[in-house]
Amino acid sequence: EWLGWTPECTTHSSDNFQALYDLAVQLIKKGLAYVCDMTKDDMVAQRNLAKRRSNARHMGKDPDVEAPLDPALLSGRKCHV
Repeated sequence: EWLGWTPECTTHSSDNFQALYDLAVQLIKKGLAYVCDMTKDDMVAQRNLAKRRSNARHMGKDPDVEAPLDPALLSGRKCHV
């Protein structure tokens, strides 16, 4: 039971891994998805930048002044097919 509700059955993503993998491959081949090859450090930097920009918006400050987009972070975006 979860929050007063009992599900009919419990499933796990791993039960459908091959089907999900096959769908992901199809999306990549169609150009509708990509494989991210960012390093952990790049991801942390992107996440921190997004947080700073979000905070700037909520505080009425200009996000482009408070947390300008770093071209080095943007240049790492690649689409792998």
